[in-house]
Amino acid sequence: MTFRDVTPEFVQGFKDYLDRTARVRDKRKKAATTEDRKPLSSASKVSYFNKLRACINQAFEDGMMPRNPLRGIEGFKVDERERVYLTLDEVKAMAAAECKYPILKRAFMFSCLTGLRKSDIEKMKWKEVRQQGEFTRIVFKQKKTGGQEYIDINPQAVAYMGERRGEEDHVFPNFSYSSYYLMELKRWAVRAGITKDITFHSGRHTFAVLMIDLGADIYTVQKLLGHKEIHTTLIYAHMMDKKKQEAAMLIPPILPNDTDKD
Repeated sequence: MTFRDVTPEFVQGFKDYLDRTARVRDKRKKAATTEDRKPLSSASKVSYFNKLRACINQAFEDGMMPRNPLRGIEGFKVDERERVYLTLDEVKAMAAAECKYPILKRAFMFSCLTGLRKSDIEKMKWKEVRQQGEFTRIVFKQKKTGGQEYIDINPQAVAYMGERRGEEDHVFPNFSYSSYYLMELKRWAVRAGITKDITFHSGRHTFAVLMIDLGADIYTVQKLLGHKEIHTTLIYAHMMDKKKQEAAMLIPPILPNDTDKD
C-alpha cells in the first residue's frame, strides 16, 4: 500500500470500520467464547483515528501526498458522560469513615491520591515501588494501554500501601475488585455521609479533579493519569472551569430580601 492508495474513501472506510466492525476482547469475560468481544469504546475510536490523522497530516506537510484526503471527513467525538468524583472534603470523610474491608479502603484511598486504575492497583508488586530521593516512585506498565509509567506519589498515598514486603509480593494482597466490594464501597460512602453513586473508578476521577482544582497544569495531569490523548484529560478541566464559576458569581443580587416580602 502506498500513499496514493490513501484516498478519502479509504479514510472514510477506516472510520466506518472502527465505528461498526472493530472488536476488542472483553476482559470481564474469563472464558473465550463467540461473545467475548465487544465494540470499541468511544475513546478508543478517537485514539485510533487520530493516529491515522497524524500520519496523513505529516505526510501531506512533507509533500508526500498531493492533497489531504482528510478534508471533509470529521473525526470521532468523545462521549461526554458524567464522571462521578469526590470533593476534598468528601475524600476526608471517606478516610474517617469505617469500611468493612480494610484492603478495599486502602486501595480506594490510594486511587484517590494517585489516580491509578483498579487493574493497576490489583497487580502492583513491591518491585515496582522505588525510592527516588525524598519521593516514592511507582514504575509500571499500565494494564489497559501497556504504556510504561513513572509516577511519583505523595506520603499520604505511601501510608495506604502498608508495610513493605518481598519484591514479588503484591502491594495490596488478595485485592480483587468484585460486586461484594462495590456494594461495600457504596455502603462505606453512605457511612461517610456521601450519597453519590460512586464506583472504584471514581477514585481516578477524584484525583484528576483535585489536581486541576489545586492548580496543577493540564499537561502534568495528563502525564500523571497516563493519558495518551490530551483531549481525555481536558474533560476534567472542563468539569472544573473556574472561569465559568467566577462568571456565574458576577451577577449582582436581584432577589428581594426576606424583610421586603412583608
